[in-house]
Amino acid sequence: MPYSKEIKGSVAKKCLFFVLTGSIYFLSDYTALVLAYGWFISTVHSVDYIYTTIKMLTALDAIAHFTEIKFCLKRIEDILRNYYSTVENLPGVTKDVICKRDWVKTVYNMSIRLGSLTTIGSKRINVILNLNRCYLLLLEQCDYINGMFGVRILLGGLVYLMEMVMLTNLIIRLILRTMIPFYQSSVFPIISTAMKIVNYSLILVCGTDCCEQTYKHTMRIARCIDHLLANKKLAIEEHKALQELRDLITTRPVSFNAMNFYTLNYHTMLSVASAVVTYTIILLQNMQ
Repeated sequence: MPYSKEIKGSVAKKCLFFVLTGSIYFLSDYTALVLAYGWFISTVHSVDYIYTTIKMLTALDAIAHFTEIKFCLKRIEDILRNYYSTVENLPGVTKDVICKRDWVKTVYNMSIRLGSLTTIGSKRINVILNLNRCYLLLLEQCDYINGMFGVRILLGGLVYLMEMVMLTNLIIRLILRTMIPFYQSSVFPIISTAMKIVNYSLILVCGTDCCEQTYKHTMRIARCIDHLLANKKLAIEEHKALQELRDLITTRPVSFNAMNFYTLNYHTMLSVASAVVTYTIILLQNMQ
């Protein structure tokens, strides 16, 4: 599969990053518990780390699916860009905005062999129709992902919101010394609480950013088709097939949601951040 190495590399980098931040959180939190309660209670409490690990693995599983959809859309975009480079311009069009400059802010990979659209006649139409079918299959895959992860994203989002408010309130109290641990040093509680906040934030940011990158590829495909329709000499059948593909993409865009309660995008991330700040301020107003 094209981009298989890129998909594996992207997921592997996120896994490594989560392992690093999770390890720092586990070590600092365990050290803080040992200093406060001793080895036995701390070891029993470490079962909670399994729950945290499961949440991180669930998030990484969803991110891997989002990444696969993103690169599938990028493949469709590459095929259309290659098609654009092989079709003759309309009279008066002297510049290829897609191929001669970085119009979509991505590197055009000339090493990819996309000769399927360089043929003429009905074969081009068949390839475009195949792109329609591929996009429909991607929509079905998105529905499957939403159904498989929708409940977990919804409930996990609520848990993250409540814990983020609680942890933010806790770390502020530790820094301001209004909450004093059982021992003199509060360095480890602050580090462990901060790393847990970082872990939850990374899960939210990485997942949302991956979804947004997928949405951007959908828009890039639509823009590429717009330039084909506006700047290139196309047969009537090709023009109609491309227009149908564009209508399909614009009317049924790729979308990831939590049981249709909300869509995973930057607006949702901003809403979560706003809620955390608001409720933290409300809790801190009652601080004695």
